[in-house]
Amino acid sequence: MTTIAAIQGKNFAVVGFDSMVTEDNGRFFTLPSDMPKVVKDENCLFGASGDLRLINLLSISNFDKPMESFKGRALDVWVGGIFIPELREVLEEGLPSEKEGSYEGTIIAVFNGVIYEVGPNYEWIRSTNGLYALGSGGSYALGNLQAAEPGIYKNSLLAEQAVRRAVKAAIKYDYRSRGPVRALTVHAPA
Repeated sequence: MTTIAAIQGKNFAVVGFDSMVTEDNGRFFTLPSDMPKVVKDENCLFGASGDLRLINLLSISNFDKPMESFKGRALDVWVGGIFIPELREVLEEGLPSEKEGSYEGTIIAVFNGVIYEVGPNYEWIRSTNGLYALGSGGSYALGNLQAAEPGIYKNSLLAEQAVRRAVKAAIKYDYRSRGPVRALTVHAPA
């Protein structure tokens, strides 16, 4: 399955993730570094837990990018009004679904340094505490992040160390997650 952990900083977002994929039949694969669970494109980043096809589609789709000046409410409106409809169109075309209008998994999206968690019914949320964790190892990673020093939010290098540590902790307890652990950072536009 997956472990993805993320920290929302003041002017940055850091996302850490494992490298293992587990099929329903129990087979597992370690993803090569050029095919990660989280992909970055300029000031946007996408990651997914659940169906691997989600990240396949997210990595090859050409979504509109928000204007660099979009912050706060303007960015939220762009996510809800532009990104979510585009995402829905891409996923409904590319994923087989037993339940019309939904998908299996959770998506983490970062735009202009701001993290959004997108659920299987295309609902989105931003966390007030700035901590996110997805996948089968997500609760282990979230607990690890919660126990970390509050200062990790102030510095992107400390935040990257914290998400790596959180994913490694999840790997220790979740047999469906495995290294190597990777991390990506997106800074807010100046």
